[in-house]
Amino acid sequence: MPRDLEKKKLARKLEYARNKEIERERSRIWYQSNKERHRTTCRNWSRNNKDIEREKQKQWLLKNPEKAKELRKKAYEKLKIWLSNKPKSFFLIKNAASNAKYRAGKNKRTPKWVNNVELKKMYILANQITKTTGILHEVDHIVPLHGKFVSGLHVPWNLRIITKTENARKNNRPVDIL
Repeated sequence: MPRDLEKKKLARKLEYARNKEIERERSRIWYQSNKERHRTTCRNWSRNNKDIEREKQKQWLLKNPEKAKELRKKAYEKLKIWLSNKPKSFFLIKNAASNAKYRAGKNKRTPKWVNNVELKKMYILANQITKTTGILHEVDHIVPLHGKFVSGLHVPWNLRIITKTENARKNNRPVDIL
C-alpha cells in the first residue's frame, strides 16, 4: 500500500475519532437519503460473499445463544399468527398444487413402455406392509425423480419399499450418496 494512501486513511480515522458525533450524524443523513442504494449494495455483497455471511452468522449464534433463542421464539410466534389468519382452503390449495406438481413430474418420468401394473403392485405392497406391521411404509425412488445432479425414471427397478422415516431421512438424494 503506498505511503500517501496510508497517511490519508490514518488522517480519516483520526478525524473520525475527534468528531464521532458529527460523523455519525453525517452517516445517518446519508443513509436516510440513500436507503435503497445502501440496501442494494448490502444485498449484492451478501450474495457475493455467502460463505463469509454464514460464518458471521455462526459466530453470532455462538456468542448470543439466549438472544438467538429469543429471536427464534418471536419468529415462531409471528409464523403461528400468520398461519392462524390463513383460511383452511389456503393449505388445501397449496397442498393440492404441490401434489399436482409431483404427479406431473412423475408422469413425465414414466416411459410409455413401462408396465403400469408392476408399478401399482409396488404401492399395493407398501400399503399391505403398513397394515401388517403398523409402521408407515412408502414407495421410494432409488434415484430421485427430481434429483439435484441426476433424475431417475418412474420404473419398477427404480422403486423400493422403505419406512416413512427412512424415506424422509433420505430426502432427495440417490441411495449410494447416503
